[in-house]
Amino acid sequence: MVTASNVSQFRADLIDALKALETKYSIKIETGTIRYNDAGLTARLDAVTIINGEKMVNPHTEVNAQQYLCRCGHAPVDKIIGAEVELQDGTHGKITDFSNRKKNTPFTVKIGDKLYWVTLGSIRTFKTPVGT
Repeated sequence: MVTASNVSQFRADLIDALKALETKYSIKIETGTIRYNDAGLTARLDAVTIINGEKMVNPHTEVNAQQYLCRCGHAPVDKIIGAEVELQDGTHGKITDFSNRKKNTPFTVKIGDKLYWVTLGSIRTFKTPVGT
């Protein structure tokens, strides 16, 4: 029977078991929320390909970001996801994601260890990643 006390241990065991698969297939597996009841449990797993230590960018995400820039009257950039950016307040970060669903703040920028959702207007400059 699955209980609140052993579901956390199950998660830890699952993550340990998945590490071997991550290494074997060059992927990163992220676990979602585990839901459980007396009959069993369900968990979501998302796997992304790792290239040179970085998660592979979904090509559709990159195309959507490029189209967004063009619709907003900006010149296209070679690569948006992974680009270094300077924000209006002078801080520097790296774009990690783009979402059309977040109309007000479509860009996710990593600054240090924190993620921020920002508008296009708050990005001063884009720098294409080296080696792309």
